[in-house]
Amino acid sequence: MNALYSFFSRLLDALLVAKDPITVVLAIVAIVYAAIQKHESGVLLRSSSDLKKEANELERNTKNHAAEMQIQRKEMETLTQEMRGIAASMSTKYIGDFPKNMGDICEVVALADRRLDIQVDLLAYGHYSNPEGFKRYIDNLEEFAKRTPQTSIRILVYAEPNAGKSRAGQFGGAEGFQEEMKSERFRRYFKELYKFPPPSTYDQFVDFLAGKQEEWRNRLDCYNAIEIRYAAFPFRMFLWIEDQEEAVFAFEMYGKNRTISFRTRDGNLIRTFGAVFEHNWEECPPKPYEVEKKPTQSVTMAS
Repeated sequence: MNALYSFFSRLLDALLVAKDPITVVLAIVAIVYAAIQKHESGVLLRSSSDLKKEANELERNTKNHAAEMQIQRKEMETLTQEMRGIAASMSTKYIGDFPKNMGDICEVVALADRRLDIQVDLLAYGHYSNPEGFKRYIDNLEEFAKRTPQTSIRILVYAEPNAGKSRAGQFGGAEGFQEEMKSERFRRYFKELYKFPPPSTYDQFVDFLAGKQEEWRNRLDCYNAIEIRYAAFPFRMFLWIEDQEEAVFAFEMYGKNRTISFRTRDGNLIRTFGAVFEHNWEECPPKPYEVEKKPTQSVTMAS
């Protein structure tokens, strides 16, 4: 600062020596203007420096905030995965009513690699109410059956007339057929998915469904790995048990036209269901006609 004052002092002395007053005035104006510019330049430089510091601080804060948000998002994702894992690891859980249970049934069937036991009312379970789910179900059954030559899939289903009673209970009999004809599943099945001529009477409807059951029975009977037996008695529950490790079980709510389903990994439940299946399996013959009532043999009384 002293050097600057000394410079201006020498400059003024030089100007005083000058004989041209205009030159002196212009020189003074130039000096003042230069001083002002220098001052403003200093202010701008300081302001620019301050702005740069603020910008850097803001950038750091933004990066820190973004990093914190990323950490929080990862923590939420981890928590969500843990919650899903907890839900999935629950030993027994409700999986919905029929036919929404088909997804879990397909998953359980697909998990089997040694033994699959099925106890259900109809062989082509869900083929009318959930055609897409049924296709996955059958595909999984056939894929498993192709992997092994020996019997690894045992299927226990209703023989007639219980199979017919099950169909009548599901659709409300002849009285409920008129409403069934108006339903979305009737329209999709007959007019959209398969384009079959839709039945106009209840008898035609049940005959068609029975025919489809027979078609699928003949198809599955072609596999050595699949054995089918027929029960002359109603089941307390429907079962799909894979390798004695995981199962789906379903209960029919009689009088409410509703089937509720659960999926379980509970070892005690699965062992109990397995024992129920084994008992029913041993009680049932391998051919549907063998469940017909046989004539009573005469008994010779000893004299």
